Amino acid sequence: MDGTLFDSENTYFLAFKTAFAEQGGKLTRTDYFRNFAGTTNAFIEQSLATRAPASFSPPRFAQRWRSLLDEEISRNSPQPFPGVLNLLTRLREAKIPIALASSSDSSEIQRLLLASGLLDFFPIRIGGDQVTSGKPDPQPFLLAAEKLGISPARCVVFEDSIAGITAAKRAGMTVIHVHRKSTTPHSPQNSVADITLSNITELPWDRLSALLGILQTHSP
Repeated sequence: MDGTLFDSENTYFLAFKTAFAEQGGKLTRTDYFRNFAGTTNAFIEQSLATRAPASFSPPRFAQRWRSLLDEEISRNSPQPFPGVLNLLTRLREAKIPIALASSSDSSEIQRLLLASGLLDFFPIRIGGDQVTSGKPDPQPFLLAAEKLGISPARCVVFEDSIAGITAAKRAGMTVIHVHRKSTTPHSPQNSVADITLSNITELPWDRLSALLGILQTHSP
């Protein structure tokens, strides 16, 4: 969600970075996107706590980064990336079931989708707080498939993070890696995705239709 539908991943990074720095910690952009992008809030909090100064307060940190995130969302609503709204509209018109599996908590998913105008496209939403193991574990995607009533082999996943791509492949799904240099600075060269794009608009509708059509011929 956060780097696939709109650029909220960078908003998360800045919130974590600022809150961590206020308690003497250091989090670089490279470090965040290489090791934390696409993972759950709990994982990030726990990981940063292990490298923080002795005086670090985990409760204070958790409260502070969420406050910073809320402030930024209130100031600047996330704008869907080019092609996202058109793609979601066409999928809905084609009656293709859609779900969202994110590492963000459910409340954050609700707020971000509402602020971006995309909430109604995702009747099924899986948050990092709804599973016991987040990405790169396949659990979020498997739960989404279960709620859709569709076997994992018939699912096509759009992902931007390495953790998300790994999770989707482990779930046995077809994965489209949307790699934007400005928001996901990791290299796509070692990606295990089936298709790699720099922008959703690069994917012709007929190619996606064929992919979905092939997948739909399989029985659940």
